[in-house]
Amino acid sequence: MRMSARRRPGFTLLEVMLASALAVVLMAALYVALDIQLRLAVSGRDQIEQATLERAITQRFETDLVNVLGPVAPSVSVTAGATTTTATAPTVTEEGEIITDAASTTDTIPFQAGVVGDAGTLTIYVSRSSKTAEGQADIRRITYWMTERGLARQEIPYVTSEQVANNVDPVIEDDKEAEDYVIAEEVTGAVFEYWDGGAWAESWDGSELGADEKSPKGPPSAVRVRLTVTAPGRTDPKEIRHVIAIRAAAGPATADEATTTTP
Repeated sequence: MRMSARRRPGFTLLEVMLASALAVVLMAALYVALDIQLRLAVSGRDQIEQATLERAITQRFETDLVNVLGPVAPSVSVTAGATTTTATAPTVTEEGEIITDAASTTDTIPFQAGVVGDAGTLTIYVSRSSKTAEGQADIRRITYWMTERGLARQEIPYVTSEQVANNVDPVIEDDKEAEDYVIAEEVTGAVFEYWDGGAWAESWDGSELGADEKSPKGPPSAVRVRLTVTAPGRTDPKEIRHVIAIRAAAGPATADEATTTTP
């Protein structure tokens, strides 16, 4: 008896094509899901890096402005007969007279400006506790400005010369260029504004006399920093605004604040 050959079962051409089409659809869906996940991860990492950069820059401004020098105390004069004394850097003439005019007060204390700047440059005079050599002051001059490569910062320690006092421009050292002071290449624009207690001003000079016409007005109540930041790998710039209150500011002053007593 002849045994019939057993036929091996298989797939038809239609079944193979259908299975292949389903596999392609599943692979495409998996690719899209992975691509979206990677894009979200990269975007999140970029946002974290940009936020960290912005926080670091604004924190640097806050650290410098916290220690800014405040204005000197207003002059208080006491008149007794022909003798006049003052508590704010008096000038004594050959005749023994004590003069307390505005010019002598400003020249005697050249580092009381606290903040000097305009829309594009910010200069800060700060006092920090440090181990200084004998004869050296602990006053530092810090300047922020924009260069072609980004935001620059210069710090001059132990300021004792009037050549750099109350000056808004940075002092470039002989062996350096302006680009050597860049601290953030991601910053493509910077604007500084100054709050005087009533409105924002485009410039500030703390060495100018206050309402009492005797003592410098010192730093403003607040400084607003507007930065244009372009993160690496991105073409769309982002503008950030940060307002920093200055604790050493005297606040809005009036002419009535000058005190004079006559016993």
